[in-house]
Amino acid sequence: MNQNQISFYVGCYSDPNQTSGISKILLDLHTGALSDAGVIVDTKNPSYLATSSNGLYTFNEIAQQEGSQLIHQTPSGVLIRSASQGDYPCHIDIDEAENWLALAHYVSGNVNLYKLDEQGQVSERVACLQIAGDGPNKGRQESSHAHMVTFLKHRSELMTVDLGTDSIHCYQLDAESDAVSLVQTITLPAGSGPRHMVLSADETQAYVVCELTETLVSLTYSQSQWQIVDEQALIPDSEVGEAAAAIKMSPDGRFVYVSCRAQNTLVQFNIESESLTRVAEYKINGDFPRDFVISSDGQWVIVANQHSNDIESFARCTETGTLQTTGYRIISHAPVCLVQAD
Repeated sequence: MNQNQISFYVGCYSDPNQTSGISKILLDLHTGALSDAGVIVDTKNPSYLATSSNGLYTFNEIAQQEGSQLIHQTPSGVLIRSASQGDYPCHIDIDEAENWLALAHYVSGNVNLYKLDEQGQVSERVACLQIAGDGPNKGRQESSHAHMVTFLKHRSELMTVDLGTDSIHCYQLDAESDAVSLVQTITLPAGSGPRHMVLSADETQAYVVCELTETLVSLTYSQSQWQIVDEQALIPDSEVGEAAAAIKMSPDGRFVYVSCRAQNTLVQFNIESESLTRVAEYKINGDFPRDFVISSDGQWVIVANQHSNDIESFARCTETGTLQTTGYRIISHAPVCLVQAD
């Protein structure tokens, strides 16, 4: 790898008329220019990705009866496939010790918890976590829709975000017995549709982007319980498009950013003080920013624009967190996930 470049994996909604799947792109660290390094896994709808020391993980975001699979690409390039055991998987995570893998299914609503062996291969499903319920937005919340899974680093817990039931669920994990127990359900504002979340480094603060109301909800962890402490509109005085998407925290933990697909905007918040402060809004040059990633050095932001079929880069000031477009874009078919590869 050229020392003047870093690489990113791209998840997408694939095109049946061409070779597509997980691709790799390169970012020039001097200019922000992007280049295509080609498709590395040819598969259908690999819409979200996760990496570990044991390789790359994804799935097919399709129905179970259509053959949805959980896919593991080993460091040597071997593909290992298994059934996803649910309809339309949409998010995946691996714990820091690489003992567990969690897979959220949007349509069927279940979260599957798997044990991993020493090679990072799925050995068995130890739990199928299913929450019944719905929400007031009848067009979008007719049932449970698990949308994100995240393992904590300081506690042996898994948190799941459910858009359909306006809730976040916290599960205690026992590695020795494989026991899983629900320890808290956090109820979000009715009709908000929580989608994704990020946590502070010490895991005492959490920030949840709510897709349907386009709001940012702040949580605080105290005395073994999470509590809601704040809720803010992402773009005040803007028509709500029910399409807030990704949320990311800067490497220094001072800022969070949220993508608003309907408005083609990234919104920056300062989270250093007890109350959230909106810093700026940044217009995206492409259309429908589904996902974005902040480079590990904090100096670049790469945005995946699903509807305009492109990826664009922004330079980021590590002091103020502000963004400036580089003017560089690259064609990419329906990109919906970005993960730094190195």
